[in-house]
Amino acid sequence: MSLGRGQKGKGSKPRAGASRPARPSAEDVFRRRQLNNRRKNQAVRAAARASNPLPRPGPRAVPPPVMRRQAPAAEVDPLLVRFQSLENEFLRVDREANLEDIYQELGRIEEQFTRLPAQLDDLRRRGYVHAGQLEDRLESLDDEWDTRVRPTIERQLREGIFQLDRQLHPVQQFIGQMGRPSAPLLDQAESALQSARQAVASVRGSVSSLFQGTQAGLGEVQVAVHRAEWMIQHLEQSPEIKLHPAEGPLLAVEAEWEQDGKDDGPDGILYLTDQRLLFEQKEEVATKKFLFITTDSEVLQKLLIDVPVREIQEVAHAKEGRGFLSMRKDDILELIFSASAPMSRARFHILGHESAAWAAMIKRVQTGEIDRDRAEAFVEEAETAAASTAALPEKCPFCFAAIPIQPRGVSRVVCDFCGSTVTATRPPAGT
Repeated sequence: MSLGRGQKGKGSKPRAGASRPARPSAEDVFRRRQLNNRRKNQAVRAAARASNPLPRPGPRAVPPPVMRRQAPAAEVDPLLVRFQSLENEFLRVDREANLEDIYQELGRIEEQFTRLPAQLDDLRRRGYVHAGQLEDRLESLDDEWDTRVRPTIERQLREGIFQLDRQLHPVQQFIGQMGRPSAPLLDQAESALQSARQAVASVRGSVSSLFQGTQAGLGEVQVAVHRAEWMIQHLEQSPEIKLHPAEGPLLAVEAEWEQDGKDDGPDGILYLTDQRLLFEQKEEVATKKFLFITTDSEVLQKLLIDVPVREIQEVAHAKEGRGFLSMRKDDILELIFSASAPMSRARFHILGHESAAWAAMIKRVQTGEIDRDRAEAFVEEAETAAASTAALPEKCPFCFAAIPIQPRGVSRVVCDFCGSTVTATRPPAGT
């Protein structure tokens, strides 16, 4: 029974003759402490932010609309029309001066600093072992927010609120004290309101510019987390895909397998792990029709492609024009496999991802560079799994037939020629 996605077995007994696990190395202890300290720091920062809310504008005593006798339609007073327009515009500018949408954005940012680490922790528990830079990126953004960005925003808000109160107060007085509107008084009030409107725009722009970088950085992390959650969810729902020990899923996308190069084939999900390329058909197909109307259907879910990444010899990607006048650009990924692979080539139309990104990730897996992308807590797991597989002999000790290369983490294999069980010749490193 293979271990679950990135999880170490619990409660299993050691193999007969195997050494007892060694005590954690100093490096392992350091990594665990570093992770624990990171979580504690994030919790402390979140608590400090909650106890120190950002400054907000105080309530402004907005004068009630002045009630005046409406003249007959034929005797409309243009000064009264200007005054009513001034009142309405003041109320609008005053609402904008509350900066409510700015505070909502700031609240979302601080909520993300609490939510995203928790989502990442959940993904790690469920087997998402790669993109270790996400934790580092979040910690860097969080630290920068607390030490530089948030204090600057607090100072800018205090200064901006003071400036807006000073700009809006004269307009407020004009409206509240004006008896019968006169052209000179309206000119002064409109000029003051124009200055207040410009001040509001200036404050909004200056505060927004301070958190745009943090907002963009968190947005990138959010996209990565969302894609990882989607991938892990579909892997967990798959009845046939079983990940190898220490195998880490990397990418998943809805795709169409264009068999024989035709723009028609099974729809499903294309997966890339740090060891394999998988395609699982997952689509609803009609089983009964009346004329052109589907009366019954079923969901087909079957693993159709399972190929080690090392068997991919060539990777090509393109934006292919299709549809009317080839105006639609579809992302196409084409793969050529080695002679030992179960198929010679495959072509996929992928939806929602760039085929160029998939080609680049496949290359990273093939070169082994992807292993440097693991989260700290899963580095030792990969090293132990690699040592376990490396301990297998190259030939069967019973019939001397060559043993094919095995996925990382496999320490026991059945010989294809004599049927004997071949086990690792030495215990894996660290045991």
